[in-house]
Formats: sequence, structure tokens, C-alpha cells
Amino acid sequence: MQLTDKYTVESGTVYLSGIQALVRLPMDQMRRDRRAGWKTGAFISGYEGSPLGGYDLALARAKGLLDELDIRFWPGVNEDLAATAIFGSQIYQVMGKSKFEGVVGIWYGKGPGVDRSGDIFRHANLAGSPGRCGALVLAGDDHPCKSSSIPHQSDFSLMNAAIPVLFPGNTQEILDFGLAGIALSRFTGAWCGMKLLTQTCDGGGTVEVAPERPPIVIPEGYQKKTDPRLLIPFTNAMEPEVNRRRLEAAKDFARANGLNRWFGARENASLGIATSGKYYYDLMQALHDLGIGMADLGTMGIRIAKFGMTFPVEPHFAREFATGLRKILVIEEKRSFLEMQLRDALYNLREHPVIIGKEDESCAPLLPSAYELDPDMLARVVAGSLGNTEPGESLRRRLARIEAVALRPKEPLPVRPPNFCSGCPHNRSTLLLDGQVAGGGIGCHGMSAMLADSNRGYLFCTHMGAEGVPWIGMAPFVERRHLFQNMGDGTYFHSGSLAIESAIAAGVNITFKILYNGHVAMTGGQDVTGAIPIPDLTRKLEAEGVSKTIVLTDDVAKYMDGARMAANAEVRDRAAIERALAELEKIRGVTVLIYDQECAAEKRRLRTRGKYKEPTRRLVIHEEVCEGCGDCIRQSNCMSLHPVATELGQKIRIHQSSCNKDYSCALGDCPSFLTVHIAEGTGLKRRKLPPLPQTEVPPPRDVVKPGGGYRILMPGIGGTGVVTINALLATAALIDGRHVVTLDQTGLAQKGGAVVSHLLISDRQVEASARTNIANADLILGFDLIGAASAENLKTADPEKTVAVLNTSLVPTGEHIRKRVLAGPERLLDAAKTHTRHGRNLYIDATRLAESLFGSHLA
Repeated sequence: MQLTDKYTVESGTVYLSGIQALVRLPMDQMRRDRRAGWKTGAFISGYEGSPLGGYDLALARAKGLLDELDIRFWPGVNEDLAATAIFGSQIYQVMGKSKFEGVVGIWYGKGPGVDRSGDIFRHANLAGSPGRCGALVLAGDDHPCKSSSIPHQSDFSLMNAAIPVLFPGNTQEILDFGLAGIALSRFTGAWCGMKLLTQTCDGGGTVEVAPERPPIVIPEGYQKKTDPRLLIPFTNAMEPEVNRRRLEAAKDFARANGLNRWFGARENASLGIATSGKYYYDLMQALHDLGIGMADLGTMGIRIAKFGMTFPVEPHFAREFATGLRKILVIEEKRSFLEMQLRDALYNLREHPVIIGKEDESCAPLLPSAYELDPDMLARVVAGSLGNTEPGESLRRRLARIEAVALRPKEPLPVRPPNFCSGCPHNRSTLLLDGQVAGGGIGCHGMSAMLADSNRGYLFCTHMGAEGVPWIGMAPFVERRHLFQNMGDGTYFHSGSLAIESAIAAGVNITFKILYNGHVAMTGGQDVTGAIPIPDLTRKLEAEGVSKTIVLTDDVAKYMDGARMAANAEVRDRAAIERALAELEKIRGVTVLIYDQECAAEKRRLRTRGKYKEPTRRLVIHEEVCEGCGDCIRQSNCMSLHPVATELGQKIRIHQSSCNKDYSCALGDCPSFLTVHIAEGTGLKRRKLPPLPQTEVPPPRDVVKPGGGYRILMPGIGGTGVVTINALLATAALIDGRHVVTLDQTGLAQKGGAVVSHLLISDRQVEASARTNIANADLILGFDLIGAASAENLKTADPEKTVAVLNTSLVPTGEHIRKRVLAGPERLLDAAKTHTRHGRNLYIDATRLAESLFGSHLA
């Protein structure tokens, strides 16, 4: 077995994450085309963001395999320019001779990027994809809003551009629907959308691959029309193609290829349940929990429809499904989309069923149009829709269990919110003086909203690329004369430069803080596409009309060697930030403060990989001198400053293993800090792991047979390897011949927040939710005690079956550190014991164990 098998094995079973399935997708299409004797290529472009934040990194890692198949990847400067490049890949024929017979274009972006690209989507879809070209739009929707500024729903934006929408619900369907979507685009000439939820992209599972999976059927009798000349009268001539003919052809394609399917009761059906994508698997989990199996659907009069294509709804399928039904329950998240189209498709029938979803028959709220759905919510709704059907014992027991969890008293236990990393430049760059105010924006620095009490917060936030522009509309009507505006360097080169130009044109008094950390740190640490060095940036800003630029840096020396700065730019040490803030606030017009310091998390990764030299300077706090006042915490907001109990009382200690050697904690006037310099070549290399003893490992006493499903829940802290452990366990299960479904709930976990991984192991493929729901966890591997004891995670436990293996070492949260609170594990352990099989649990101080085995530095 090799790591590349997930991309190179052409027949059999492989384990893929959702993102890896998207990487494999164009490879499989090119292989299909080669077998058909076609010389085609593929072009991929887009912009990173949840839930597709790691797609570009995964594509870059697979570059060699992509190149072999003529697949080209260009990370876009922003979403609409990336979509325009994809448009170019579809109309390349206008340039004359080519070695290729067609190009598959794949665009990716999160929901706001879909909105941003609406104009080019409309233009490009109107022009169409000729010949053997085809275009796929990967629209990422972060429904629970775990790592986005706002929740999103892309269906309506794609519908507005007349782009058909496919909706995969798991990793297998990402591949199957992706290939079907490319074929649909080639057949109809329309661009094809694929709606991808966070749970689908952050999930994974065992996937069946084969050269002809899925089989594609091309309907006969349709001739597509395309035209790249996007001007009147050509656009008027193409409008009927886009709004009518192509959508009708898409319906024919969906019917021919069975993209939609229904099953369950036939002649005696009374209740229909229509759903799609991720919600289908939530529904199947809910039915399983209620004790309703496939064989029970017929006797209970239930019919289920799974829509693979949610726009346009295929009317023949909809009417077949609805025949004889008294009521249809439509299950979908956010606003009504499938429900709305089903009403249109069925309304003119002489007898049509009542359709409920967002509201019930009496127009009372039923399914929410906010947040996300889960199997436990659906279990209650489905049970309530069964009418006079006599509920079985398993159904009553399940509903009682859900109700009991809902009525649990809320225990005031700590939570683990995200925080700036140790040594993060934003800990200092977002600082404000008393009386100063700032506007926020998209990026890691946006977490400063959580730090408003430390004079690092902001008053308002706007969408990416418009940072500071709201001030243009505020300034004429308020007494305040100046505003600071935070803006990441990734945002500046994405589109934020236009916001600065707008402020200059408006003549407002504003200081833009360009937080230049060299990486798109929020989504995986990518290099900033289109970035220019800071000296060049200062000259660009000067030419555009910026009054003054101050560059603050942790390394002034790098600007002393011939760096050609703008005439109105100065370079100062970052310690001078207070003076710079006071000075820039008084200057009329637009000023800029560039805070130049590399992302601490990326520095740490590069040091670990040996690409950056490990600093020899260390700071320690003399505990006999420290008074525990916390000034070092106020100065640096650093997560490595842990409050500790000593014989001399409560003190502050630098946690050396997590320290990123930023040294900003010493900026205060504190005599307790000591500097230690380690001689080159000594004490800096990580110790080798000790060899395992030559002994026979006894077999486990109890071996669990996974059968139809064994669920493991893994709460942890972002950046500590929880996702890696999930992938290792899933791969081990694959090697053992099992099937798996995985999910990594990360959100802002890359910033030290909570991460929860889910793993379902089974002897066969099962249709189930990837997320562990109420009372369904068989094992909780608690890497973080705070996460393991949270109410959200403990509701998955059942005292009669759930075993917990818990790390009792308590890592302090940002709140613990800022408020200098000494937190103990007792209350957290008590909560975990109450809801699990305490007599079978295992409690380990993993940090102390690791230090005893490997030393504190490696631990």
C-alpha cells in the first residue's frame, strides 16, 4: 500500500477525504477520456475558503500526477478572476489551432465567492461549453458557519445563473456526481454546479472506484448551441438556450442516468419524504435510530425520494414519486429550495399531496431555516409526520432518549474557543490606544472581536475586499474624525487594494493596517497569490495617493540592505506600535501601517521541517521574582503564558513546548524575565523515539465486531494531530477490509480551538450520518478533557455502552490565561464519568507520560 493509491488505483476500494476525492475527480475524467481515445485536458482555478480550504494545497501536492494527465492548476487571485480563467478554458478554440479536443474547467470557492462571481458565471454559462469542453462549479457552503463570517446557501445563486445543481452527500458521491456533472455540462453546454457542504468536504470514507463508474448515458436528439461573442445580438439569441433548452436537456440527462431515485412503499404509500445530499444521510440515520428499516417502509406506507439533481427538478420523476401520496415532507437546510420547486412541479396535478417542510399543514414552523439539521431533529419531525401509525417500542425509546438529553441541566463547564496562536503577530498588530476604534474584516485578525476588552477589538465588519469602505458612508454623519481598519495581506492582494483606492478617492481620514504575515493563514497557510514585496508595496501605495506609510517589523535589519522604499515610508521596530498609532491618527487623508511579521504557525511548521533555523534564544520567568500580575499576558496575549501554582503562590510560566519564540511577552516592564542562549548544535534536536521492547504484545481481551457500525468520537485541540489520528485509524480499518465514514469538525481549530473527529467503522457500506449523534458513540477518545466533557460531545454518550479513554492533562484556554485562572480537571472528569461507562473507562495524564518517555521538549 502506498499513499498515492488513493489517486492511482483504478479498480477497487480506497479511502479518500472529501477534498482528496475532488483532487481525484479530474484524474478519473482524464483517464475516461484517454480510454475513449480523446486528447483532452483540464484546468482548475478558484480561491481557498471553508469548506474547500485545503483543496489548493492537496492539488499542489499531487502536481506530478496531475501533470501526467494534462491537468493544470492555477490558484486565482480572487474568485471571479479565477472563474474568468475557467471561462477562457472553455472558449480556447477561438484562438485557432490546439493539441487538445476539449478542456474540463473546474472552479472552486466558498459561498461568498459564488456570490462574488455571479456576473462571470452568468456570462460564461450563457456562452456555454462547446465540443468536449465542460465546466464544473464547486460551490462550498459552510451551513453551521464554523469557519465563515456568515452562513451561506449557494443554491439560489447558481439557479439565478441557470446553472444546474448536483448535490453529493458523501465522498463516494463527490466522485460519482462530479463525473456525471462534467458529462452533463458536455452534453447540454451549460456549466454545472456541485453543492459541497462542510460535512461532505471535511468528511471521508471508503470509496469504490472502477474505470466505468459511474456509467454515463447520453440522451439522443439534442444538439447544444454555444457562442462566446457576449454582445448584443448574440446574447439575446442565446437566452432561450440558457433558460429553456439546456435546462430541459439537463432534466433528460438526469432521468437517463438515474441521478434521482425513490424507494419504499408503492401502492399503499401515504407519506413521502423528499431530500438530497447530506440531509439524506441524516434522514437514514434518524430512521435507523427510530428502528425503521428498509423492510418497514412498505408496511408503514413511507416512500423516500433522494434528489441527486436539485435544480432543475425533473418533473416526471417528481410526479412518479408523488403518485398516491397524501403528504410529502421535504427535508433540507436553510431556505426552501427543493420544496419550492416540488410545489411548482406538482401544483397543476388534479390531485396533489400536501407539501410540508419549513412549515407544517397549519403553517406553523416545522424545520428551521437557520443553522443545520441533524438526525435527532429529523427523528422528532419524522415521528410527528407518521399520523395515526402506532409507534413501536424502539421509536418510543429513541424519542424519550432525545428528550432526556434536551432536558439535561446545563453545567457551567469551560469551553475551548479559538485564539491567536502563541507568538501570532495579530496579538500585537491589532492593538489600539485608548479612544481609538477599528473596523474588522475577513481573516485570522477577525478573532480580535473576541478580545474587545483588551483594546484589540473592532466595531464592525464587512465582506472581503471592502474593508474600510463603510467609513466613507459613516464619516459625514459622525463626530469621530478617524478610523483604523484591519486588513490582511491576503485580502489586500485579493481585492482590498480597491478599498484603499476608494478611501483615497473619497478623501476620508483612515489608517489601513495591512497585516503582512506572508500566508493565507486562516485556510491552511498558502502563499498569497499575486503578492509583492513590502518595499514595492510602499511605492504602489504612495503612487495611489497614500499620505504616509509606516512599516513595523520584528526584523528591521532586512530593510537596511538597499530596500527601495517609498519616499513617504518609514521602517520602525514593532515595539514602536503605540507611537505609530498616535502619529498616524493625526495625519489627514489615507495612511497605512504595514505590520510585517510572519505567521507564527507557519514559522513553527517550517522550523519543524528543518526549513527554518530553530532560534537559540529562550525566555524564562524567574518564579521567585514573578508577582503573577499578568502584565506579560496583557502585552502579548500569548497562549504559552500559563498560570501555575507554586510554593510561592500563583505565578506565570512560559510553556516552552508551545512557545513560538516571539518574545513579545517581555515588552512590559518586568524584572522576572531571564534570557537563555543555547549554544549552536546543543539541545535543539528532537530526541529520537526509544526503540520498542522486543516482546510479544498480548492480544486484546475484548474484540468488538463493528457489524453495522462502531462509532468513535475524538474531541481534541486544533493542531495537535487529531485529524491525522482519524485518518490513520480509517486507513487501518481499510487495510483490515472494513468500510469507514469519517468527519473532521475543524472550524477555527487551526487557531487552537476545538476539533472533533468522528469515525464510523462497519463490515459493509452503510447509509448513515458521518457525525455521531445522541447516544450513538461506542468510544470517546478524549485528547482534550474540555472537549470530551462538553455538553455537545457528551450527548453522544450512553452510560450503558460508551467507553471513554481520556487525557486528564488540562490545557488552559485563552480565557484561563487572560484571567489567570487555575483550572483543575475534577469537574470535567465528573461530567464525563456521569455519562459514560465509568467502570470501563481509562484515564491517562498523557502529557506527564510523554514527558517521562521523551522529555518535555518533544512532549
